[in-house]
Amino acid sequence: MCRLLFFCLLFFTIHIEFCIAQLSNPNCIWIQTGVTRFIPGENYIDAGSLRIEGIYPKKNDSTGVSGLSYNLETNEVIITYNPHYKHSLPDSLLICFQQFPFHFSKSYFHRSQQAYDSGVYKNIYQELTYENDSRKKKKEAIFQMPGIRKQGSLTRGISFGNNQDVALNAALNLHLEGKLTNDIEIEAVFSDQNLPFQPEGNTRQIRDIDKVYLALKHKYGKLEAGDVILKNGKSSYLKYNKQVLGAMLSLNKTDTIAKKAYQSQIGLAVAKGKFSSTSINVQEGVSGPYQIQGPGNERFIIIVAGSERVYLDEIQLQRGINYDYTIDYNNAEITFTSKRIITRYSRVRIEFEYTLQHYSRLSTIVSHKQQEGNLHFFADYYREADGKNNPLTFNLNTETYEALAIAGDSTENIFYRTNPDTIAQYDLNNILYTKKDSIYKNETYTIFIRASEQDYPLFAPNFIYAGKGKGNYVLGNARNNGREYFWVAPENGVPTGEYEPGNIITAPDSKKMLSLGGHFELGKNEFVYAETAFSNEDRNLLSDLNDENNTGQAIKIGYQNKGKALSFSRSYLLQAAFNIERITENFRQIDRFRPVSFDRDWGIFQNTQVAEKDQIIQTSLGLVKDKKNAISYQIAFRKKGEGLQGIQHKTNLRQQLWKFDVKGTV
Repeated sequence: MCRLLFFCLLFFTIHIEFCIAQLSNPNCIWIQTGVTRFIPGENYIDAGSLRIEGIYPKKNDSTGVSGLSYNLETNEVIITYNPHYKHSLPDSLLICFQQFPFHFSKSYFHRSQQAYDSGVYKNIYQELTYENDSRKKKKEAIFQMPGIRKQGSLTRGISFGNNQDVALNAALNLHLEGKLTNDIEIEAVFSDQNLPFQPEGNTRQIRDIDKVYLALKHKYGKLEAGDVILKNGKSSYLKYNKQVLGAMLSLNKTDTIAKKAYQSQIGLAVAKGKFSSTSINVQEGVSGPYQIQGPGNERFIIIVAGSERVYLDEIQLQRGINYDYTIDYNNAEITFTSKRIITRYSRVRIEFEYTLQHYSRLSTIVSHKQQEGNLHFFADYYREADGKNNPLTFNLNTETYEALAIAGDSTENIFYRTNPDTIAQYDLNNILYTKKDSIYKNETYTIFIRASEQDYPLFAPNFIYAGKGKGNYVLGNARNNGREYFWVAPENGVPTGEYEPGNIITAPDSKKMLSLGGHFELGKNEFVYAETAFSNEDRNLLSDLNDENNTGQAIKIGYQNKGKALSFSRSYLLQAAFNIERITENFRQIDRFRPVSFDRDWGIFQNTQVAEKDQIIQTSLGLVKDKKNAISYQIAFRKKGEGLQGIQHKTNLRQQLWKFDVKGTV
């Protein structure tokens, strides 16, 4: 007990001495009488140590000072004199004080925050500098280029459970932006979340889970690589907006004084999806979910996230649980929210891209735009095609090649028979089959029936839905170990079932379009223009049959005046337009180039696109003040095939009356 008291007493004694030692030895300064303020030095002083140690001359009995004080903010000593002794003040005063050995306004630290942020310290126990850590210096050299802003994260994780092994997970999220040199800028996004699924379609904006994007920018060009978006130019017929994985190079130069400019683009990429447009038959009061089918009525497709455009009664909707609809990309199902009322008369059209599961698909674009004075012209080329020699879901052998070659353009559900896999041992957990001969109406058929443990040989055929009345098997009730198929006899040689053992293959196809056009400026807001487009769609690259209808052409010429001053009105401008358009019956679009309600406005209500010649002549005249005040009249003549020939009148009115906006279309 005494030893403990001794150590405690020793500790407090040393601590008190240490605190007292923080103050320096007394400093003394001679101050001339009459000075009311002075700065004692750089460091702060102890206000309690201020005192007057002497006066000069010593014959004076009084210092004449009534008080000494200290201002900590300004680091000044303030002298207050007694007015009763102003005639008997000494000549000088000796003022003494003690100073602290540091400055309170300065920052003191053992390890600086700036050094921590720059990575100087390797860990909390050891301080390293760049000079004695060459490995650290090499590691940080890439990210120490001036002018580049960087942010991101790299995470590691371990997952384990009762029914799984230990797995190491990683996620990377890195963003770079800034200047590499004085002329070149960089923009990069590297994101890898190690997740094998697409984002959910219940938000308005979708953030890519896995994305790789790199762009180098120059005032005369731009190079992009990774996950890029291909968009069309000024063409009226060549429309596309594709999410792809590849590279794109853009070059441009402008001379405004000489009125010369050019812009060129070239891109090569692997397409993530294939464009499709379909209508959905909805039910009264049912918000969904509704199944979205592919162009060949495929029931199981995967939609590329963020590629869809949904129209309800020709009005484009917004995705999100708080907006108009949500969509399940993996199951291709759409559900409308309570903000949209669905009736049996609702018209729903969905445009989307769905993933390609049979072939890899390559997209190529080449475009050029140029201005020479008042002349503007452009050329756009787009091509997307399947890799016909490397299918992903089946082997291209003699049987499959012949099946595709004789199919021509009839590419829906190309069926071919295959030898089923032979199973060496019977398995109770799987439904296996064996071959038996069956006699029906004096005809012998070799069929597959459910095998028992004593049967041999054993097979595992793949049954494909061929269509009603196109197969010899029907689907039975589902069992615990799978589904069983039963053979049904044909009637008069015509199959009565729906399924067949074999496989369905898809033919590789391609789409190409070349668009050429330009316009010549007659005045400030007046020009004439012309454009022609050539399309080529081959529905089966492995067949020469039916290729005579692959090509088509569209042409359009016209005149437009965007605004001409009127002599009788300074507020309104006169607008006028005239154009003639002709499309051949075999012209095929890449993406939709007409408005959604275009055919419906002409009384065409069918959903499928019929290959027919289309001729349109239209002219319009209008008065425009601004976006909220305008009136226009349009008359058009259209002849499409043998089923449509007519004249259309359309009047648009927009007028602002006080605080109300009036809009109408007739």
